[in-house]
Amino acid sequence: VVLCGVLAVLAQAAVVPVVSTITPSSGLLHGGTEVCVHGENLAMVVICRVGGIQVDLTHIEPDGSHVCFKTPRSEFTDPLPIQCSEEAGEYAVWMPASPTDSIFKYYGLPKISQILPSFGPATGGNVVTVQTDKVFETSTDLDHAKCMFGSKVVPVFEYNCSGPSCYVKCKAPKMCHVVDPIDREDCQESTVPFYLSMNGQDFTSDSFSKPSYKFTNEWAHPAL
Repeated sequence: VVLCGVLAVLAQAAVVPVVSTITPSSGLLHGGTEVCVHGENLAMVVICRVGGIQVDLTHIEPDGSHVCFKTPRSEFTDPLPIQCSEEAGEYAVWMPASPTDSIFKYYGLPKISQILPSFGPATGGNVVTVQTDKVFETSTDLDHAKCMFGSKVVPVFEYNCSGPSCYVKCKAPKMCHVVDPIDREDCQESTVPFYLSMNGQDFTSDSFSKPSYKFTNEWAHPAL
């Protein structure tokens, strides 16, 4: 009997949920960022919380490797711990948050000052530099930052926030494929809205400047 009890305790200890990382680790103040908590033995998790606000799960991976939820709205940019529990309500026992791996950082909307150049060939490949305010550097996921031209998403390949503003670089996507100047008529000119994501997921524009990018039917060698 004693041996069975010891084995039962060991078995229970073996399935203790463990949180290792969260992705993304930052998002907009207005909430709605889908965050996934990664770790081990998370299949039994039923609820998580950001700071002290509980959130319902949107996904539970059957193998227990991760669970996901959408962040609530926040009024502050202070870093907040993310914790999860196998019980909801007053009986919830929250897993301790790691001081480095389970912290979520809120940030505000970046202001886009300029897009240079603001036009380029529809064959894509044009290097576009976006000037934003210093809000951009408050994200903790800048290695996953992206630009979106209309509905086409491309990665940010360089950014610099050492001065009074931040400068972000990405390459304009292909809107058509041209292999010969004779075919350039197939590339229709179009102007599309421009969006920026500081965490690779939440795309924002600037409600005041309404940035856009114009694709022209000028022929250029297809981007490699």
